[in-house]
Amino acid sequence: MIARTISSSFSLFLLCLLLSGCGSRPSDEMLIRNFQENREAFQSLFHQFNNEKGIEKISLDSISPKNAEISDEKLNRYRMLLKELGVLQIYKINLKDSHRIFIHFFVYSRGLSITGESKSYLYATEKPGLLVENLDDYYIQRRKTKEFLSYVAYRYITDNWYLCHDVDD
Repeated sequence: MIARTISSSFSLFLLCLLLSGCGSRPSDEMLIRNFQENREAFQSLFHQFNNEKGIEKISLDSISPKNAEISDEKLNRYRMLLKELGVLQIYKINLKDSHRIFIHFFVYSRGLSITGESKSYLYATEKPGLLVENLDDYYIQRRKTKEFLSYVAYRYITDNWYLCHDVDD
């Protein structure tokens, strides 16, 4: 019970930090620690959301498509779990090949309508793309050599779980 309370407190702290607009993206280590402390809840959220038909995205204040068939009670349960985990939005990438699964759990975003960056957890049934050892270090090294950046990189966590950093200046 104490571990659950500590884990929930950490998640709420992370969520407050992210929503407060502090301007700093969460570090890999912070996100990995949050994932490890709440792995069962992430797994549960993944399985629930993956089994939803016709829903592409659920965030703290919206759902896509807007006419998705989901009860208010179920939607509120999703949103409560998102808050507990420090997740701003969960997004399913629909592929024609139904055997491949890519679901993002966004925890940070700045801009992105045209430029910006985001950081997310990703559940993927296959290697998602450019794998790096540490997303924070990769960003720092790239920033030293380029004035403008545009990349999506991933860091393996465990099993089918990754961190994702999407940057587009």
